[in-house]
Amino acid sequence: MEEIYERILRCLSESGEIDGPVLEVGSGSGGLSVFLAEHGFEVIAVDPLNAERIEETSDAAVRYIKSRAESMPLKDEEAGAVVTLRSLHHMDAEKALEEFYRVLKSGGRLCIADWILGADTGIPEKYFAADELEGMLESSGFASVGRLDSLDPDIMLWTALKEK
Repeated sequence: MEEIYERILRCLSESGEIDGPVLEVGSGSGGLSVFLAEHGFEVIAVDPLNAERIEETSDAAVRYIKSRAESMPLKDEEAGAVVTLRSLHHMDAEKALEEFYRVLKSGGRLCIADWILGADTGIPEKYFAADELEGMLESSGFASVGRLDSLDPDIMLWTALKEK
């Protein structure tokens, strides 16, 4: 798990300094949120189910919000970055991407690591083809859409920017 965390950290670092908190949407048990906080980021973990459990088990400086990704109780342009790790396929992806765009500041970075279509795990009917997700990102207003190499052939790491 630590290796994918490192890739997400690299994704965040590519855009230079992050202006504002990093949102981990679909934070689950909070492992990535804690990892990012331990690397100096201000982190807001967003999850519809596990927020209280994470808060009880973590010493890291992470703010927790119990919410669905498609309608987060955050201000427009509040976040410097949004990350999601193996969670987008559990969301209404188009609505979630629109919400990510809304809460990101101009110049903010989005990093998505998720299973790709054809992965032999979990719920493959909900996974995305690489080109499909890239098109969804562009339709949601994101620019500089790209893919970073992944350690796992079943997981892709996408990156995008909200232009200034």
